[in-house]
Amino acid sequence: MEYPKQGTTGIILAGGRASRMGGTDKGLVPLARQPMIAHVIAALQPQVATILINANRNADRYGTLGFPVVPDQFRNFAGPLAGMASGMRSASTPYVLVAPCDSPLIGHELGPRMHRRLVEADASVCVASDGARTQPVFLFMRRDLVEDMVAFLESGERKIDKWFARHPVAVAEFADHPEWFQNANSPAELQEIERQMDGGPKVAGDSS
Repeated sequence: MEYPKQGTTGIILAGGRASRMGGTDKGLVPLARQPMIAHVIAALQPQVATILINANRNADRYGTLGFPVVPDQFRNFAGPLAGMASGMRSASTPYVLVAPCDSPLIGHELGPRMHRRLVEADASVCVASDGARTQPVFLFMRRDLVEDMVAFLESGERKIDKWFARHPVAVAEFADHPEWFQNANSPAELQEIERQMDGGPKVAGDSS
């Protein structure tokens, strides 16, 4: 089955509080001489038609990366579902591929493999698994689920698992690449990721 790259928008979640990083905006934390989100952008660009960045702070700095910045449309940092819903409302493609800003080791086959599993399972949402546990902020899903997601949030709910229960959900196994889901929630984890990188990827067009 052909992967619908031109029918897929990448949504990068950078709207959290980052409390375990001392409140620092994680997407902008330097990693291998670039903001951490730049590595996620570089990984997603070959997989999608366009990218949206969900961010609630530092919109100007995120905007310098060359992609639209979409803040949450829900107050008080309502969690990752709020970021997804806000990004999905701004997207125009049939599908979205969602990833967080703090997992810079993502591979270029994330979207295609998740789409394949979505189709095989005749599901509406596909969530990734690292082989040991599901990774609920790594999703490939139909964009037309957005209004249901908004209604769920407006009812006062926030938990992703409870929203998943409303829809057919497939799980794509990535036990062969658990490092793709390694994230930087603390300075120590950031240092560990940097040790695994050899210079890191460059954003398209970066000649530095």
